Amino acid sequence: CVCVCAVSVSVCVFRAIEVVWGGTNTVDIMKAMILTKPQRAYARKRLREVVQGSSMRLWTVTLAYEQDATEQQAYPINALRNLAAAHSPLPYVLHIDADFAPGPASEDMLNLLWPHLQPHTALVVPAFEIDASAAMPKSKEELLAMVAAGDASPFRVKQSPLMHAATNYTHWGLATQPYSITFQDKYEPYYIVHRDGPVFEESFRGYGSNKAAHALELFAAGFTFTVAPSWWLVHRAHAPSRAATGFVHNAHARLATRIQRFELVVELLRKYHLHQCA
Repeated sequence: CVCVCAVSVSVCVFRAIEVVWGGTNTVDIMKAMILTKPQRAYARKRLREVVQGSSMRLWTVTLAYEQDATEQQAYPINALRNLAAAHSPLPYVLHIDADFAPGPASEDMLNLLWPHLQPHTALVVPAFEIDASAAMPKSKEELLAMVAAGDASPFRVKQSPLMHAATNYTHWGLATQPYSITFQDKYEPYYIVHRDGPVFEESFRGYGSNKAAHALELFAAGFTFTVAPSWWLVHRAHAPSRAATGFVHNAHARLATRIQRFELVVELLRKYHLHQCA
């Protein structure tokens, strides 16, 4: 059993997940978010309407906010990921962003993946991006046909090719069994991990390297990375967020994030007793 943990605010993702997972009792949906005070009452009302009108039998919705939060503060994305995982009633969690939806999960597929759900394994679920007007693929064959037609592609393959390169999408297209991969720097896949594994580094706030920092710690902790051959995530293309645009155009923020990553590497070398570079 897997708990899907999503962060940020997106009612449409509730609906998308419901379409492909509707009726199953093997998944729990966890939603963690941050809102300013005037938004809280509306959010509670809207989420209650969504959950009550859903066919899903298992819903867990967490509405979280920071005391005295302001619009100027960087979004505490990793703190919310940890909050969602901590509330999971199931041992394994799939960490995704709120603008992603998992593909259909059959019983045969879940049985294939079950032996690979281990405390020190990150089970990678490949991420794809589809056109805003495209229909959600209902099978791997349909998804691959969309890729061949140019209607889908590996997530951010043009903008940030290193983000998901280690997944090896070419091999995934032909794979029928889970396969191991070698970790690469700047790798930030979406994966299923045990809820008691390393937590997300909460000093990473806002946009940039927040998922990569967690993947790096899993690698430092000795985790293996295994790719699911018949499951995927879909991200529907949309305009860049204000945070993403601001980060790209803010040289100081990018430099600060790079320095933060270097500091994390030093801390991980100490924490896991790894050899220092010569």
